[in-house]
Amino acid sequence: MALGTLVRPSMGTATPKPGKGDADLQKKLDAKAERLKEDREKAKARKRDSVVGGCRWPKDKCPCCSQGLPMRKEVAHRINKSQGGANDVTNLISLVYTLHQGAKSLHSGDRRITPLDKAKGTSGPCRFETKVNGVWMLDGVERSVGVFIK
Repeated sequence: MALGTLVRPSMGTATPKPGKGDADLQKKLDAKAERLKEDREKAKARKRDSVVGGCRWPKDKCPCCSQGLPMRKEVAHRINKSQGGANDVTNLISLVYTLHQGAKSLHSGDRRITPLDKAKGTSGPCRFETKVNGVWMLDGVERSVGVFIK
């Protein structure tokens, strides 16, 4: 062997150590894939709920829709992602901003939506309720998506 020649031990069948940053890159790729899935599912929910104008809450009980006010429509997770809710069309529902994230909203805990068919989730009929002075009051019950029982 010539002087100054490097000799590396054979790795044999060992798996090489991942490069620096590979784990971070994989996390970023996984997060991007999850965002794309969520975007696709939200598009499905928007399409499904567009038959009722984009807000599934009973029109006469919605603070915006009942007055004909223009309001940004959003797709909400019925069960928040942070609480284990899925990025699936059966857990997503279209609402106006105030019902989704406003002062008296799903996020504040003052509104709730309960699917009547657990298998269909929000893709089937739902029950809509608002908390008033600590008591849940019924706002409406759907027969099918957007069709309310009178």
